[in-house]
Amino acid sequence: ASTNPATNFLGTTDNQAFEIRVDNAGTATEGRRRVMRFEPNATSANIIGGFNRNSVTSGVVGATIAGGGVNTLTNRMTDDYGVVSGGRDNRAGDNGGTTSNVPYATVSGGGSNTASNNGATVGGGFNNTASSVRSTVSGGDNNTASGDYATMSGGYSNTASGNSATVSGGVGNTAGGDYSAIAGGRSLILNA
Repeated sequence: ASTNPATNFLGTTDNQAFEIRVDNAGTATEGRRRVMRFEPNATSANIIGGFNRNSVTSGVVGATIAGGGVNTLTNRMTDDYGVVSGGRDNRAGDNGGTTSNVPYATVSGGGSNTASNNGATVGGGFNNTASSVRSTVSGGDNNTASGDYATMSGGYSNTASGNSATVSGGVGNTAGGDYSAIAGGRSLILNA
């Protein structure tokens, strides 16, 4: 009763990261079973959860890694204001060295997925890539949305490479023309 958040809080009083650990086993290099890390900065704090080697590139602000990751398949955030919700071996950002050039990338989960441009989103699945401005891959396996505002809904090994192009599903389909759409099927190519 009568607590005051100005003086009664869980955290640090200096400009250092705050970690929550379980078990405290492992070595200092392994992160001593860190399950959550809060990194301060002058703009917007970074939150890193899950596996203790999940990481946010130095200089990134407003990043959230909610969980997931495993020994050699960690989740990574390389650009500002991105999100990786979980899964493993996922990356939000272009990993290009500049942390502010492709903000707002999101990977919701799955494995080996990459959202590598401004506002790009991968919902889940495996080995999917949303590599252009506000492109989206909802799920599936080995799918790519590489045109600006392109949408790849699912299926296997499909590509939406035209600007505002859409592939809803199927196998091996390519919507290469701007504003082109493929509802499904197999090995269809639409470049107009």
